[in-house]
Amino acid sequence: MPKIVPLPPFAKNPLSLALKEATADIGSLEEALRVALAQVCAHTGWKAGRIEFSSEVGELSSRIVWHLAGPEQLDNFRKLAEARRHKGNDGPAAQVLRGGQAVFSLATVDEMRRGAGPAASFAFPVHVMDRTLAALEFFSDRPAVPDKALVAGIIDAVAELAATLTRKPAEDELWGSLGYREIFESTGEALLVVDPTTGRVVEANRSACAVYLLPHEALVGTRLDTLWQGGEVANPGAQRGRFEVPHRRAGNSDLILEITTSDVLYRGQRALLVISRQLDGAVPRQIDAMHESEIRDVELSSHELSFEGHEAMLVSASDVTARRKAQARLLHAAFYDPLTALPNRALFRDRLELAFARARGREQVRFAVLFLDIDRFKVVNDGLGHRAGDELLIQIGRRLEACRRTGDTVARLGGDEFTMLVEGITDERDAVAVAERVHGAMAAPFLVESHELYASLSIGIALGGPATEASEHSLRDADTAMYRAKLRGSRHAVFDASMHERATAALRMENELRRALDRGELRVHYQPIVDLATGELRGLEALVRWQHPERGMIEPGAFIPLAEVTGLIVPVGRWVLEQACLQARALPSPAMLSVNLSGRQLMQPELIDQVKRALSQSGLDPRRLRLELTESMLIESGAAAMDRLEELRKLEVSLCIDDFGTGYSSLSYLHQLPIDALKIDLSFIKAMVTDQRKIKIVESILLLGKGLGIEVVAEGVETLEQAALLRSLGCQRAQGYLFARPLPFEELSFTPACS
Repeated sequence: MPKIVPLPPFAKNPLSLALKEATADIGSLEEALRVALAQVCAHTGWKAGRIEFSSEVGELSSRIVWHLAGPEQLDNFRKLAEARRHKGNDGPAAQVLRGGQAVFSLATVDEMRRGAGPAASFAFPVHVMDRTLAALEFFSDRPAVPDKALVAGIIDAVAELAATLTRKPAEDELWGSLGYREIFESTGEALLVVDPTTGRVVEANRSACAVYLLPHEALVGTRLDTLWQGGEVANPGAQRGRFEVPHRRAGNSDLILEITTSDVLYRGQRALLVISRQLDGAVPRQIDAMHESEIRDVELSSHELSFEGHEAMLVSASDVTARRKAQARLLHAAFYDPLTALPNRALFRDRLELAFARARGREQVRFAVLFLDIDRFKVVNDGLGHRAGDELLIQIGRRLEACRRTGDTVARLGGDEFTMLVEGITDERDAVAVAERVHGAMAAPFLVESHELYASLSIGIALGGPATEASEHSLRDADTAMYRAKLRGSRHAVFDASMHERATAALRMENELRRALDRGELRVHYQPIVDLATGELRGLEALVRWQHPERGMIEPGAFIPLAEVTGLIVPVGRWVLEQACLQARALPSPAMLSVNLSGRQLMQPELIDQVKRALSQSGLDPRRLRLELTESMLIESGAAAMDRLEELRKLEVSLCIDDFGTGYSSLSYLHQLPIDALKIDLSFIKAMVTDQRKIKIVESILLLGKGLGIEVVAEGVETLEQAALLRSLGCQRAQGYLFARPLPFEELSFTPACS
C-alpha cells in the first residue's frame, strides 16, 4: 500500500486561520458568519458581502445581513440590496441555497457601461452536516474571475468554518458526558475510539461501520493498520495531525481517506480519537450504494477526549468527494468556455504569460499568437438561429483542437473569436504553416441541423520572443493583424509595426472625430447636379467635410469608413441631414437636395423621426429632398430595408440608388424598389471613353431608367468628351468636377454651368 501523505493543514491558509481565530469564542451561527463576511472582504479586497439564510434556520431565514468595506459604500450598494430583494429565488445566493454549490457571475459590457451593480459577484455555501444553512455572497469592482488559488482558499475557508460550527456544540456536549452516547451514535460522522497501546478500535458508531463496511462487532477490536496503512499513528508519541491514506473496503471498493488524529482519555486510559465528518451531506446508504470501482475522497481528523472515564482519541473520516468535485467544477467554469469546453480568455492569458516568461528567460523560446475570426458568422445566426450558430462554434472548436500541436493552446475568447498559442517556433514560417493547416481543416463542409455549411477564418499572426515588451501586446497585435487580413480579403496576415501605427492613428482619428461633432468642425459642401443639355442647375448633393484644426480640410474618404465601423456615421449623418435641409431653403426651385444615408442610418428605428424633424425645422418641402442609398446596402438589408423605404416614401421624400451597377442587384429586385432615380457609378463613366463595353453598360442603364420611368444621373463627369458621349446616349443629368467641385453653399453659383 502507498505511504501516508501528509496534507497541508488549514492553518497554512491565512484566511482559514483568520476565520478560525476570529470565531473561536463565538457561539451563534449569525455571529460567526458576520465575522466571515468581514474577514473574506478584508482578505480579498472585495467591497461588500451579504448573508442569506436558508428556511431551515428558523427565525434567521427572514434576515439579510450585509457587510460593507466602509460607510461610503452604503449608497453604492443600496440599489443592489433592493435588486437582490426583488430577485427572490433568482439571485446567486438563492441558487447556492438550492444547489449547495458555489456560483459566480461577471457583469455584462452593457451593465458595466451603465454602472448597474458590481463588476463581479461570488457566492459560497455554508454546509452544516447534510444541510446548506446559509450562503455568503461577495461583490467586487474588478470585472475578473478570481485566480485558482483564491477560489480554492475561500472554498476551504468556508468549509473549515462550517466544520467548526458543526463540531463545536457536539464536542461540548459529547465530552461533557451529557447525552454523549446518543450524540455518538446519531451523528453522520464516522467516529472511532482507538486504544493507543494496542492500536485496536475500542468503540465505533454506526456511521463508521458504514464507511468501513464492517458490522459493529467486527469493527471493534480491529487494528487500525488493517483498515489503512498508517496504523502506527495510534502509538504513543506518534505524530498527530492530518494524513491522506488509501482504504480497501470489503468488496474491494477503494476510499481515499484524510485522517486527523488526537489523544483523548477513554475510561481513565489514554486513547486515540478518529473523526469522520460527512461535509457533502452523504448518508451511509449512499456510501454503500457506490460502485466498487469508484474512488472517494475522505477527510479524517482526530481529537483527544475522555470517553467513559478513559483517555481516548476520536478519529473522524468524512467523505469530501462531492466537495472536491464541486471545487473542480468551479475551477473548470472559471477557466474553460462552457460551450466548446476549450480554454477561455482567462486561461489563455495565463498560458500566454508562461510563454512570455519562457521567451524572456534563459530558454528564449519564441512563440506565436494566432487570432481567428469566423467570416460572416452573423449570416449563420441570422439565417439559421443561434442554436445552429452555437453548434457551428462547437464543430469549429473541435477542428481547431485537431490542428493543435502538443503543448500548444486553442482557446475561445467569446462570440466567433478563437485564439491559438503556438510555442517553440523558429520563425514566421512555422506560424504561417499552422495557419495554413487551420485553413485546410476548415475546407470541408460542416453539417449543422441538416444544413451543409462552409466556414472560413480570417487569421492574424503575431510573433513573440525575447524582444516582446508585454504578453498582452501579442494578443493585441494578432487582433490587429486579423482585421488587416479581413480588409485585404486575404486568409491571414502577419503583424508588422506599420499595422500598429495605422491602428493607433485610426484610434486617434476616432477620438478626434467624436470631438469634432461637439466642436463644430464638420462642414457641408455641395456639388451641383446639372442638365447636360443646358447646364442649368437641377439639384445639389450634400457632402460632409471635416475642417481639422491641425490637418486642415479632410476629405470624406479619409474618415467616413472609420465612422461607418465605429457607428459615428449615425450622429454625423443626422447632423448633415439637418444642416443641409436648413441651407437648402435658399436653393432655387425646383432644384432637389440630395443627402446620403448610410446602412446604419437606414436601419436606425429613429430615422423616420429624424427626417421629419429636419424637414419641420427647415420648412423644406419634402418633395425637394432626395435620400441616396447604395445598391449594396439595400441588397444586404433585404426585407427590412424595403420596409424602411416604404416608410420614407410616405413622407413624400424622393429616393435614389447611388453607385448603381456595382451591387449586382437583379432587374426584378430593382423593379420592386420604391425609387425615383439612379446614379451611374463613376467607375463606368471614367472608363467609358476607352472601353466600348462600359459604353454598352451605361447605355443599358439609361434605357433601364427610361423604361422604369426614373431619372438617371451620371456622376464623376470630369471631361468634355465624357459629357458629349453621355449626351449622345440620351443622358440628361450629370455631376462632376467638369461642372463644379463641392463647395460651401455660400460659394455656389446658380448660373448655367455649360451650354
